[in-house]
Amino acid sequence: MAEEKPLHFVIMVGSLRRGSFNAAIGRALPALAPDGVSIEPLGSLGDFPLYNQDIQEKGFPRVATTMGEAIAAADGLNNRHARVQLFDGPEC
Repeated sequence: MAEEKPLHFVIMVGSLRRGSFNAAIGRALPALAPDGVSIEPLGSLGDFPLYNQDIQEKGFPRVATTMGEAIAAADGLNNRHARVQLFDGPEC
């Protein structure tokens, strides 16, 4: 029987509010993952600089490429600010 590949998810927090319930859930998820599942926090949308085409023409900021690579390598993404969630609903 073939060995099952562990599932790897990444999570990105969209809320910038210090007391955000979504951010709290995002921080808790890695410790709550069941066996065979890993969850990696990617940080926050607040880590990204504002869009500036002059900067983009020189190359994407490292935070953007690092996060993009992690998303591409993952089996799934949970955006903690989106209306459609992988794990749960939007913050009320």
